[in-house]
Amino acid sequence: MQIELLKKDFRKLLEVFYIADWVLTAFRTSGDEEPYLQEYSAIEQKIFTLAKDYGYADFVELDKESGLYHPTRIYEDSMEGEHGSIKYLKEFETDLFWDELSQRLARRDIVEQLGKDRFMQMDPFERFQVIEELAEKYTQEFLDNGLEHIRICLDEN
Repeated sequence: MQIELLKKDFRKLLEVFYIADWVLTAFRTSGDEEPYLQEYSAIEQKIFTLAKDYGYADFVELDKESGLYHPTRIYEDSMEGEHGSIKYLKEFETDLFWDELSQRLARRDIVEQLGKDRFMQMDPFERFQVIEELAEKYTQEFLDNGLEHIRICLDEN
């Protein structure tokens, strides 16, 4: 299969790979790659080999020792610019943080209130509804006050 891309399309494809790479690898600490990540990296390498053909030779550099292309500082900087993908990643991370915090606190409180066994015996849809209802209250609290009212008690025992 062959796909024809304009220069601007190729640029967007580089941004998509930047986002995907961030999501897939940003929090990984192990050097061991899962098979999926190896497959992803192989496709990313194919795209990077085309960078020069599309006028983006300064976005990648070939490591002669490994034979692999790596993003350059120019590529990284372009993703942080006004129209770069990092803006959307940051928005996503912020939204995800608040949503996860609301969901996890709601689940914790409901399990605490009902007990784990009773909570787990609930119909999954009912569990979801109960969590969502309380999570919405947390979300409103965070919209109104951020983390101002959040306190963590660290037990030194």
